[in-house]
Amino acid sequence: MDKIALLDRLHWLGHSSFRLDGPPTLYFDPWKVPAGAPPAEIILVSHDHFDHCSPEDVKRISGPQTVIVANPSAAGKLKGFTVQVLRPGERTTVGEVEIEA
Repeated sequence: MDKIALLDRLHWLGHSSFRLDGPPTLYFDPWKVPAGAPPAEIILVSHDHFDHCSPEDVKRISGPQTVIVANPSAAGKLKGFTVQVLRPGERTTVGEVEIEA
Protein backbone atom coordinates (compact mmCIF):
# COMPACT_ATOMS: atom_id res chain seq x y z
CA MET A 1 0.00 0.00 0.00
CA ASP A 2 1.35 3.42 -0.87
CA LYS A 3 1.75 6.14 1.77
CA ILE A 4 -1.10 8.32 0.47
CA ALA A 5 -3.56 5.43 0.59
CA LEU A 6 -2.38 4.63 4.11
CA LEU A 7 -2.83 8.23 5.25
CA ASP A 8 -6.36 8.28 3.83
CA ARG A 9 -7.21 5.42 6.20
CA LEU A 10 -5.56 6.97 9.29
CA HIS A 11 -7.73 9.00 11.68
CA TRP A 12 -6.47 11.03 14.63
CA LEU A 13 -8.90 10.64 17.51
CA GLY A 14 -7.22 13.17 19.79
CA HIS A 15 -4.11 13.25 21.98
CA SER A 16 -2.16 10.13 20.96
CA SER A 17 -5.11 7.99 19.88
CA PHE A 18 -5.45 6.87 16.26
CA ARG A 19 -7.60 4.51 14.21
CA LEU A 20 -6.45 2.87 11.00
CA ASP A 21 -9.44 1.76 8.94
CA GLY A 22 -9.17 -1.76 7.68
CA PRO A 23 -9.45 -4.39 7.08
CA PRO A 24 -8.26 -4.91 9.68
CA THR A 25 -9.38 -1.93 11.76
CA LEU A 26 -6.64 -1.02 14.24
CA TYR A 27 -6.71 1.35 17.19
CA PHE A 28 -3.60 2.76 18.78
CA ASP A 29 -3.86 3.87 22.43
CA PRO A 30 -7.66 4.32 22.34
CA TRP A 31 -8.76 7.14 24.64
CA LYS A 32 -11.92 9.22 24.43
CA VAL A 33 -13.03 7.24 21.40
CA PRO A 34 -16.16 8.89 19.98
CA ALA A 35 -19.53 7.17 20.23
CA GLY A 36 -20.33 5.13 17.15
CA ALA A 37 -16.70 4.40 16.35
CA PRO A 38 -16.25 1.26 14.27
CA PRO A 39 -15.30 -1.90 16.16
CA ALA A 40 -11.65 -2.87 16.42
CA GLU A 41 -10.07 -5.98 15.05
CA ILE A 42 -6.75 -5.13 16.72
CA ILE A 43 -6.08 -2.77 19.63
CA LEU A 44 -2.50 -1.73 20.44
CA VAL A 45 -1.80 -0.17 23.84
CA SER A 46 1.68 1.29 24.29
CA HIS A 47 1.75 1.78 28.07
CA ASP A 48 -0.40 2.08 31.17
CA HIS A 49 -0.90 5.86 31.49
CA PHE A 50 -4.62 6.73 31.66
CA ASP A 51 -4.51 8.64 28.38
CA HIS A 52 -3.12 5.64 26.51
CA CYS A 53 -4.72 2.71 28.33
CA SER A 54 -8.43 3.25 28.90
CA PRO A 55 -10.31 0.05 29.79
CA GLU A 56 -13.61 1.87 29.13
CA ASP A 57 -12.60 2.76 25.59
CA VAL A 58 -11.17 -0.70 24.94
CA LYS A 59 -14.51 -2.17 26.02
CA ARG A 60 -16.44 0.26 23.77
CA ILE A 61 -14.59 -0.80 20.60
CA SER A 62 -13.95 -4.48 21.40
CA GLY A 63 -15.82 -7.40 19.97
CA PRO A 64 -15.51 -11.14 20.52
CA GLN A 65 -12.75 -11.46 17.91
CA THR A 66 -10.75 -8.34 18.87
CA VAL A 67 -7.06 -8.95 19.59
CA ILE A 68 -5.50 -6.66 22.19
CA VAL A 69 -1.72 -6.27 22.30
CA ALA A 70 -0.09 -4.36 25.16
CA ASN A 71 3.01 -4.14 27.32
CA PRO A 72 2.93 -5.88 30.72
CA SER A 73 1.89 -2.83 32.77
CA ALA A 74 -0.95 -1.92 30.41
CA ALA A 75 -2.10 -5.54 30.29
CA GLY A 76 -2.38 -5.41 34.08
CA LYS A 77 -4.89 -2.55 33.81
CA LEU A 78 -7.00 -4.33 31.21
CA LYS A 79 -8.65 -6.77 33.58
CA GLY A 80 -11.39 -8.88 32.04
CA PHE A 81 -9.79 -8.77 28.59
CA THR A 82 -7.59 -11.33 26.89
CA VAL A 83 -4.36 -9.46 26.17
CA GLN A 84 -1.35 -10.59 24.22
CA VAL A 85 1.64 -9.19 26.14
CA LEU A 86 4.69 -7.90 24.27
CA ARG A 87 7.88 -6.68 25.91
CA PRO A 88 10.30 -4.28 24.20
CA GLY A 89 11.87 -5.93 21.16
CA GLU A 90 9.35 -8.77 21.00
CA ARG A 91 7.25 -9.41 17.90
CA THR A 92 3.97 -11.03 17.05
CA THR A 93 1.73 -11.40 14.03
CA VAL A 94 -2.03 -10.93 14.12
CA GLY A 95 -3.53 -12.03 10.83
CA GLU A 96 -1.38 -10.24 8.26
CA VAL A 97 -0.28 -7.48 10.66
CA GLU A 98 3.25 -7.71 12.06
CA ILE A 99 3.70 -5.96 15.41
CA GLU A 100 6.97 -5.14 17.17
CA ALA A 101 7.11 -3.65 20.66
